[in-house]
Amino acid sequence: SGFQSVNLLMYMFHDVVAFFPLLLLGLDDLVQYGRKGRFAFAVFINALLNYFFFVGEAVFLVIYFCCRYLKKDIRITFKNIMHCAGEGVLGVGMSAVLFIPSILFTLGNPRASSKLSFPECLHYDLIRYLTLLRAFIFPGEMMSDQSTLSAIDWTSTSAYLPMVGIILVIAFIMKNRKHWITRLLITSFIFCMIPVLNESFTLFTSDYSRWFYMPVLFMSLASAMVCDEKEKYGAGIPAIIVSVLMILFIAGGFCIDHASLSWKVVLHPDKFAVQCIGAFAGIGLTYVL
Repeated sequence: SGFQSVNLLMYMFHDVVAFFPLLLLGLDDLVQYGRKGRFAFAVFINALLNYFFFVGEAVFLVIYFCCRYLKKDIRITFKNIMHCAGEGVLGVGMSAVLFIPSILFTLGNPRASSKLSFPECLHYDLIRYLTLLRAFIFPGEMMSDQSTLSAIDWTSTSAYLPMVGIILVIAFIMKNRKHWITRLLITSFIFCMIPVLNESFTLFTSDYSRWFYMPVLFMSLASAMVCDEKEKYGAGIPAIIVSVLMILFIAGGFCIDHASLSWKVVLHPDKFAVQCIGAFAGIGLTYVL
C-alpha cells in the first residue's frame, strides 16, 4: 500500500503492519466466540513490538469495537466488555518489562510536550488538506523526495491501494451504507481530517499519519469484497469521482497562479507526471477489469 511505500526508509514500521491484524483477530475471537487468551497474547506481542504504534492501535481498537459491535449485528453485554478490558490489561502487563520503561523514556523527550493550540486543534491549513487528498488518490512516494506540496515529508501520509486506489472503496460504501466496514471507514476519514482526533493516536503530541495502515487494512477488505461480487457493484461512478478529484488536484497544481503564495503545489513536474500516469492507468485498468 501507499503507507508501506512511503515508509521504505522506516523499515521497522512494516513489522507493526504485519502483527496488527492479530489484535483484531484476538478481539473477534473473544467477543464472538468467547475464546480467551488470544487477545491478551496479541496485545502482549504488539505492545512489546512497538510501544509508539501500540498507543494508536489501542485507540483504533476502541473505534473498531464501537463501529462493529455496538449495533444489533452482535449482542454485546457488560461481561463482554469487561473480558476485553481485562485481557487488554493482562497483555500490557506482560509487556511491561519493555513497555513501561519505553513510555517513561519517551515522556522525557521534549517532542512529547508539544501541544496544539485551540484554533489548530479544529482544522488544518490548506496544504495539509491537499496532502491528505493526495494520500488517497496518488501512489505513495519516498519520504525524502516528494513531487508535490513539500519536498520532504516524514509524516507517513499515504493510504493508496495499488492500482485500485479508493475506487472499490467508494463502490463498497455506496452500496453498503449501513455496513460496519462503512461505519469504520467513514469514522477513520473524519478522524484524519480533524487535528485533535487525528492526534489522539499519538496522545495529542504530533500530527503524524502513522496510523493510516489500520484503515488501509479495511480499505483492502472492502475492495476484496467488491472483487468477490463484481456483478453487485459498479465501478463507473467511483472511477469518475476519483478522476474528477485528480483533475482538480492537477489543475490546481499547474493552472493556478501561485506567485502570491509562499508555497507551490507541484515541486517536480516530471516526477508528478509519472504519478499521474500511474494513477490514471490504475483507474482505467480497474474499470476494465
